[in-house]
Amino acid sequence: MIVVDSLSYLEFGRRAWMRTIYINGGLNMKREGAERARGIADAECGSLAEAVDVVMKWSARTQMPSNDSGASATAESGSR
Repeated sequence: MIVVDSLSYLEFGRRAWMRTIYINGGLNMKREGAERARGIADAECGSLAEAVDVVMKWSARTQMPSNDSGASATAESGSR
């Protein structure tokens, strides 16, 4: 997973098969590539605090039950 505020980093994350969150607040709304970034990101947030909420929701959906040894595992969702 990658949280970014520029198109180039967002494209890097997509090429690396990461889930992507684009921070589109303040001056970023007027940056070159902002429109394209909004179109390809898995999620768009107005601030880093909002991005943390998205990450927590995604993490809650991917939690796996504990195994017999007491260790818990997480699985990355296969869908984009």
